[in-house]
Amino acid sequence: MKSYFDVRTTAVQRQAALEFARQVREAKGDRILRTILIGSVARGDFGPDSDIDILVVAEGVDSDFKCDMWDIGADVSLARNVILNVHIYSRARWDKMQKEETVFWQNAQRDGIDIAPEPIPA
Repeated sequence: MKSYFDVRTTAVQRQAALEFARQVREAKGDRILRTILIGSVARGDFGPDSDIDILVVAEGVDSDFKCDMWDIGADVSLARNVILNVHIYSRARWDKMQKEETVFWQNAQRDGIDIAPEPIPA
């Protein structure tokens, strides 16, 4: 996984991703383990109409938590005139995906960019 923004991302994409990560950490910082840019923007093969996929790995994920994340994503999308697509996983589910080496997990590991890099505590 990369821990930097590739030069292929646009300033608007970087700003939107960083703003989302900042707001998420302000709102739920004690529960957020990772925020990772994934998908076409992370790979650098996005088009003019591509959305910005962001993966959130957190503790205590429930429907209220997901709604809060999606609300922040919608607010940033409107403010930055982009479309954020927020994917939310609990630590347990993410760990299971890692253990099973799912394609989604492999792609996130290969292409993902840590937006606010912090290791997941053991």
